[in-house]
Amino acid sequence: MVGQFLTLVRNGDVVTATGTFDPQDPDIKHATVLFMVVQGENNSMVWTHGSGVWQRNHPDNGDNWVGTADAEGDGVNGSRGWLDPAKDNGTVRGIAVALVVLPAQPGQGDRAGTFEPPTIQALTWCVSTKLSGAIPPTVAP
Repeated sequence: MVGQFLTLVRNGDVVTATGTFDPQDPDIKHATVLFMVVQGENNSMVWTHGSGVWQRNHPDNGDNWVGTADAEGDGVNGSRGWLDPAKDNGTVRGIAVALVVLPAQPGQGDRAGTFEPPTIQALTWCVSTKLSGAIPPTVAP
């Protein structure tokens, strides 16, 4: 299995993530993707998490996974903060895991002629990537 981030785009309070996923098994048709986005270091670190879905040959997304996360996230020592495309030139860490269900498989050896139950497999990846997008202007009360 191979996974990657393609885009992270902030639009207001939401970050939309897209990426590639190749389970390298034609029997796998669906995956659930859980991901985190981390920006900054030490006391200025902010992170958020979200989820997405990959579906083989999706009519809108092709073979890409798509997910969303809140743009506001947790920080160090209970603080809160926002992912900001202007901060650190938009550099963030994208961390993800894709979970897939493998169908029942024929048994091996002494179990030949039977089927093993379906199993869950996971693939993780972690990459430096860019956050783009716009932050809506603050409107004075």
